[in-house]
Amino acid sequence: GDTYTSFGGTSGATPIVAGHLGLFYEMWHAGIFGNATGTDVFDSRPHQTTAKAMLLNSTKQYSFSGSNHDMTRVHQGWGRPDLQNMYDRRNQFFIVDETAVLGNMGQTSWNLEVPAGEAEFRATMVYADPAGSPSASVHRVNDLSMRVTSPTGDVYWGNAGLLTGTISVTGGLSNTLDTVEQVIVLNPQAGTWAVDIFADEVNEDAHLETTQVDADFALVVSPVTGSSGGNTVNSIQLQGPTHAWPNNPALLTWSNAPGLSPWYLLTSASSAGSTQYGHEFDLADPITIQLQGTNDATGSQSLYVTPSSALSGMVFFVEVAAVSSGEIYDSNVIQVTIM
Repeated sequence: GDTYTSFGGTSGATPIVAGHLGLFYEMWHAGIFGNATGTDVFDSRPHQTTAKAMLLNSTKQYSFSGSNHDMTRVHQGWGRPDLQNMYDRRNQFFIVDETAVLGNMGQTSWNLEVPAGEAEFRATMVYADPAGSPSASVHRVNDLSMRVTSPTGDVYWGNAGLLTGTISVTGGLSNTLDTVEQVIVLNPQAGTWAVDIFADEVNEDAHLETTQVDADFALVVSPVTGSSGGNTVNSIQLQGPTHAWPNNPALLTWSNAPGLSPWYLLTSASSAGSTQYGHEFDLADPITIQLQGTNDATGSQSLYVTPSSALSGMVFFVEVAAVSSGEIYDSNVIQVTIM
């Protein structure tokens, strides 16, 4: 008929956002973001964290000021979906679709090139947290955080300033509560912006594709015209003994390295850290390559190492590194005492 009515609240927001998501999945299936596609929309679709991050990265924000305003993100969310904005930026998105996996205290970084004359820079990180306990004082289980650094060294932590306004503020602290973090900067400087993701707490396995306790995430950054990095720090999961005996084999195992990549077993007398080939290792200089080989197709390896009697009484710090597509990946450190 000719009669129209209106409705709002979640009854209005839910179907509207669902419709926007449906159109986004069609856009993704068409490959307009430079993404890989499948035989149909269902085969093509990205992870739900990536879909959420894509919508949040391109929203039109509500205007507000102050934490008591009714338009704050904790009252009304991050704004209205804007598929036109998403489409217009289709060639300027940097997207990580849960392809980076971090263990506890792991870190991964990217250097992203932002062009001149852009009105807004936005970085969005989303991760799916395991179910928490309603009775716990902190409901989240794992804690991943995002830090963005401008070409001139200004540091923005995820969500800093975004509770009371629509623009990020410099400084602040790592966000330890939210599973969605954004950095929003108006009139961004042209040049190289660094985006770091930290796995400050991985208490429960959130990436079930591996046997290790680890977590993944979605990351969407725009506008970006070039990228480098993704060098994961502590992304390889190394396991081994804390004590070893001379002339007795000690078993070392690791996983989550790039498949079929060359690996290097490294040792040092200190874990004070050092930079080698542009990568930050946990081991201090000098670092010795004790053994090397090739990871299997799953990025896993196991080997026995037999210390000589001449090493009795010494303490070593052990780390594994791997190289894939010119990028360096490393593991957590194990301290081993030779008895």
